[in-house]
Amino acid sequence: MSLVQGKDYLLDQRIPSTPRSLILLALLFVPGVYLVLLLSAILPLGMYFGIVHQLTQIPSKSGSDQSLERMIGLGAIIATSACLRGIWMTVFRKTRFELGLVIDLSREGKLESFISDICNQLGAKLPDAIILHAEPTFFVQSGKLKVLNAKIKGRILAISLPLISGLSLRQLRAVLVHEFAHFTGNDTVYSSVVLPVYVGTQESMNRLLAEINSTSKDLQGAIIGFFTKIPLFLPYLVLLLYLKLFQILDMKLSRLREKRADVISALICGSGTFSDSLRKVIRLSGSFYSLSYQQIVELLKDDKAYVNYYNTFRNSLAQSWEWSSRFEVEALAEKELAFSSHPTLQTRLNYIPNVPERYNDTEHATSLFINLESYEKVLTEAYTEYVSLVSHAEIQNSKQIKLPNPTRPVASVKCPNCYMRTYQGTHCHVCGKPL
Repeated sequence: MSLVQGKDYLLDQRIPSTPRSLILLALLFVPGVYLVLLLSAILPLGMYFGIVHQLTQIPSKSGSDQSLERMIGLGAIIATSACLRGIWMTVFRKTRFELGLVIDLSREGKLESFISDICNQLGAKLPDAIILHAEPTFFVQSGKLKVLNAKIKGRILAISLPLISGLSLRQLRAVLVHEFAHFTGNDTVYSSVVLPVYVGTQESMNRLLAEINSTSKDLQGAIIGFFTKIPLFLPYLVLLLYLKLFQILDMKLSRLREKRADVISALICGSGTFSDSLRKVIRLSGSFYSLSYQQIVELLKDDKAYVNYYNTFRNSLAQSWEWSSRFEVEALAEKELAFSSHPTLQTRLNYIPNVPERYNDTEHATSLFINLESYEKVLTEAYTEYVSLVSHAEIQNSKQIKLPNPTRPVASVKCPNCYMRTYQGTHCHVCGKPL
C-alpha cells in the first residue's frame, strides 16, 4: 500500500502496532506502585513488632534486649519513612529541569513554517512549546518542564543544538517526524502516566540503599548499624523486584514505540534519509560528549571559558568526522538487552521499509534559526557551568599543573590514532594514545 498524505498515513500496513494487552499490563503497574510502596512501608513495622513479641516471651529481658529493640525499631522507622516518601513523590512530583531555552516562534518564522509542514503532514497539532536543548538530545513530552528561561507545560518538543550543527534539513525533518510520531501514537501520554512508577520506587530505593550502605568506623557504631539495617533489606528487595519486572515490560513497549516512529519517519521521508539521520545523530552525539567535556574543562583549568562553544563544535565537524565513525561502529556492534529503551542501530536499519527519497533539501539545519548565535551564547554559558560543576574536583586538583593552552598554535599536531588535532606532547588529549 502506498503512503498518502495527512492522517491517512496511519493506514499504511507497514506501520507496526503496539499490542494493547502489553499497554494494559503496563498500566496496571501504575496503581500497583502505591500498593507496593504501602506494603513496603508496613513490612518493617511488622518485622519490628514480631521481634518485640518474641523478645517479650523471654522471662527476664536484659538491657541488651532492650537495646536490640531500639535499634531494630529505629531501622523500621527509617524504612517506613523512606517508603512513605516514595508515595509522596509519586503524588507531588517535582517539575523536571532541562538545560534548554524556550524558542519564541514569532521570532523564528522559518522554523515555525518547517515544523508546521511536518505537523500538517502527520495530522498533528503544533507543540505548545519548543525548546532548544544544550545537549545532543531530541525528545517530546506531555506535561510540565522547567528550562533556563521559563516554566512550560503541555506538548513540548526539544530540538538539540549540538545535533542541528551537523544535520541537513532533510535529516532534521526525519528526526522531527520520528518525534512527532510519538505524539500521534499517544506515547507521551503513556509516559506521563507511568512516570510515577519510576519516581516513587526509585526515590524509596535510593533512600533505603543509602542507609544500607552507610558505615561506621568504630565497632560500637558498626554493631548498631548492623541491627538498624535489618528492617531495611526486605522492603528494598520488594521494591527492587517490582521495579525490575516493570522495567522489562516498559522497555519492551518503548522499543515497540520506537519501531513505530522509525517506520513512520522512513515512510514519510525515505529510508535513505532516515538511516542517514540515524547514523549521523549517533556520530554527532558521541563527538559532542567526547569533545565538549574535555575541551571545556581544558579552558576552565586556565580560568577561561568559551563564549560560543557550539560554533567551535560545528566548525570542527569536518575535521572530526572520520574519527567519529568509531561511535557508529560501536553502535552497530551493540546487542539488544531486556532493559534497552531503544532497538539497536543494526535492528533499526534492518526493519525500516525500503522507500524512495521524498526530499532533497540539503541546506544546513541551522539555516532555520534567525537568532542562532544568541541562543548558542546563552546555552554555552549554561553548559559550561554544568560541566564545571561535574568536573569541579578534577579542575581543582590540576590547578597547580601547567597545562597547554588550547588557544595557542601548538594545538596543531594531528594524532595518528584518532586523526584529531591535539597538543604537542607524548599523548593525544582526545583519545589518550601515544603520539
